[in-house]
Amino acid sequence: MEHKNQVFDNVLHLVEETPLIKLNKITSQFNGEFYVKVEAFNPSNSSKDRIALYILEQAEKQGHLKPNNTVIVTSFGDSGFNIAKVSLIKSYDCVVVVSSRFSKSKINLLKTMGARVYVCAAHLSLNHPKSYYNVAKQLQIEIKDSMLINESLEALNIDLQYKSSGPEIWKQTAGKITHLVMCSWFGEAMINTAMYLKAQNPNINILGVDVFSSVINKTKISKAHEDYTFAKTIGKNVTALEIIDEFVNVAAQDSTQTAKCILETEGLYVGHTSGAAMQAVLQLGKAGRFSKTDVVVAIFPDQSTRYINRVSGDTWREDQRYLMSMNRETIEKNQYIK
Repeated sequence: MEHKNQVFDNVLHLVEETPLIKLNKITSQFNGEFYVKVEAFNPSNSSKDRIALYILEQAEKQGHLKPNNTVIVTSFGDSGFNIAKVSLIKSYDCVVVVSSRFSKSKINLLKTMGARVYVCAAHLSLNHPKSYYNVAKQLQIEIKDSMLINESLEALNIDLQYKSSGPEIWKQTAGKITHLVMCSWFGEAMINTAMYLKAQNPNINILGVDVFSSVINKTKISKAHEDYTFAKTIGKNVTALEIIDEFVNVAAQDSTQTAKCILETEGLYVGHTSGAAMQAVLQLGKAGRFSKTDVVVAIFPDQSTRYINRVSGDTWREDQRYLMSMNRETIEKNQYIK
């Protein structure tokens, strides 16, 4: 690992170059070699540090972001944390617009990193003037010298192939990787990693993982009724999904239990998304899908710090039912809060 024994000017220099770790126990009954790309070694314990840093660096190079400017971002999941941390280190003001389904602890963490947080009612359509989307657009108009980040990153897809974990995985496996397992929640990060590896070897099997309640096909991924559908941040048609060879469905509860099992067997403290990727590997292994010569890499994108109740406790689902039962009139009285 190139970071070892080095001194860095700030934590942003720790983004990328995450370790590839061999699994020794949890997959011991299967054919093949199994490795995990542990993205929790990024400063925010998340793979999204890569994209967050790249976006802001590109915005600086292109003149869209200058000293004392404000960065505005909408966030469904953890991307707001990554943007907030990079903004903090680079001394930009940061505004994060989130859904009312964000937990109080997550909102407090964003505020601790210096971000201003606006909370919008989750049930509002994108066309509603007080939806997270339109609130962010209005804030960009109101806040002088601000930049609204487009989380879809469509214009950056090609360059992001080389900013993804793809090049590192190819180098770390000496080009021997045969299978890549990633959760479809990754969105563009998943596609870019897959595209890079397929360009090196078109025979690599790209396996996308999602929960059973997500509606998935080769041209569109859309959110169904499950509270945390891993694919939900992809949204619109993503034709690059043609590069995915197969989707593997897993149960959300199994993913959480598997995250616990990873800690108990391999000593890795990972989140539910990593648990989902591992659960897919276990399902395929039990079905006899791997051979002795296979080199399987699963990407572990998260740590369980922000999901401690979900991974280590049994009350998360009950809490979710409580939030969903809240009266909509109560939510609408606080369309968004500063």
